[in-house]
Amino acid sequence: MQAKLGNGFVMVVGKATKDADYRLVGTKNSALCKLGLVVGRKEDDSPIYANIDAWWDLAGACKGVRKGDTVLALGTIEEREYNGQTYKTLRAEFASVVQRVDVPAAAPPPDSDDFVDVPDSELPF
Repeated sequence: MQAKLGNGFVMVVGKATKDADYRLVGTKNSALCKLGLVVGRKEDDSPIYANIDAWWDLAGACKGVRKGDTVLALGTIEEREYNGQTYKTLRAEFASVVQRVDVPAAAPPPDSDDFVDVPDSELPF
């Protein structure tokens, strides 16, 4: 999902396409975390991708993103030219990461001996 907000910000929600790429860059060793998300589908069912750059403290919070995690990001779009093509990246101001939850295997069903028959007249409803 993607949405433009009235103040120039853009919000995207999607699934991470790969593990987060966290690194320290530049002479000041600034923290940068790059994420790729699938945020929707086009009419021909091909995916719509969003590239996310999170800097400094936000980069540290995003470095645990794994492929398949759901991510919500809010920021501004930055454009750059490379080899005659224009690329857009969302410079995140806020990101919320929803980690995948490993659900334990369901407990086996109880034996029928564990059930007690209760007459309808004793049910509270």
